[in-house]
Amino acid sequence: QFIFPFLLVKPEKTLLSVDADITSALKFNSSVTFNCTADSRPAVDEYRFYRDQSLLGSNTSGIYHLQLQRSGTYSCVAVNSAGSGQKAQLYIPVKGKNIAFDFY
Repeated sequence: QFIFPFLLVKPEKTLLSVDADITSALKFNSSVTFNCTADSRPAVDEYRFYRDQSLLGSNTSGIYHLQLQRSGTYSCVAVNSAGSGQKAQLYIPVKGKNIAFDFY
């Protein structure tokens, strides 16, 4: 009798979208929502969200809310029991308030 082994597949076809028009710079402190999706077997256990190389947070829904305070490459990685999937990323330009010091 042949038993089919359960096939584990790392997340693939990862997509990251944002609910804002990022073709031009967004205002400092703009509120945006990221949506990360991936095909996965078994299901995705966790989505991890990054700005550049810094982890911003993680969750199981793939939806992440953020107040933008600096330009950067925002990305997500889907993870399941087979491992980490492909990274999806977007560059988001942010204009406006920067920390500056006035010297007199």
